[in-house]
Amino acid sequence: MRRVGSLVPVNADALTHRLSPSMGRATGEVGMNSLDDDEGPGASDGSARAIERMVATTERTEGTVAIGVMAVCIGLPLLSGIVRGHPVLGAANALLLGLVGWGLLLLVQALLLQPISIIRYGRAADRLARTLRNEAGAGALHRSWADDAPGAITVAADGRVWLADRSTGFRPLTLAPADIIHAEAVTIVAAARRARRSRPSVGVGVPLGGGLVAAIVPGRSKPAVTRVRHAVAITYGDGDTGAACSTAIPFGADSEAARTMAAFVGSTTV
Repeated sequence: MRRVGSLVPVNADALTHRLSPSMGRATGEVGMNSLDDDEGPGASDGSARAIERMVATTERTEGTVAIGVMAVCIGLPLLSGIVRGHPVLGAANALLLGLVGWGLLLLVQALLLQPISIIRYGRAADRLARTLRNEAGAGALHRSWADDAPGAITVAADGRVWLADRSTGFRPLTLAPADIIHAEAVTIVAAARRARRSRPSVGVGVPLGGGLVAAIVPGRSKPAVTRVRHAVAITYGDGDTGAACSTAIPFGADSEAARTMAAFVGSTTV
């Protein structure tokens, strides 16, 4: 983890030049987006509540599908075995169908649930980004994302920050430089697959002299696969309640953009 929240103030024009090649919308890329959107003023509370309901409905649907698939694949065979007087056989069938159900659930998530959530979250993130751009005006640094939930952030050259994500209830929140308590780039490492070794196999062959020869072929070792993601952790003070709140701005594999954003936000902390 590299702390950049205490960096010295940086030049906004230089940062703009560094970030301009990676322009994006809800894909999580950083860029100096133009202000050609013909949007009205800031999003209303009704719009924020609509996004909040959409996120809650999407998460609830994903959970319901997961519970339903596993309940059918495990519960029905187990119950059938108990009713017929063969609980052991029912448990074995439940275990087997549970593995099948797990694979089916992963397939449904990859082909149906995740694409739907990406589209819905992406549209909501675009809406939040347009709202913040309209409030911040020209010359600001913008970013939107749709990873676990939609969100957007805009940082002006004078240090003011506009934020709208799950931590703000998807309502645009304006933060003065004094409201930013801390900002730093963080690295999140998750193990996508553990190191393992495949089982040995038996090979059979016929040599030139005749006969039949069998040999044990040792298993191959497969290294662990890790997934590295970068984010900017921001702690800010709520001007209304005085409580300290925190949020994380995802950057995927782009560590340079995460460090730059953290420096841009953290250089204005007091």
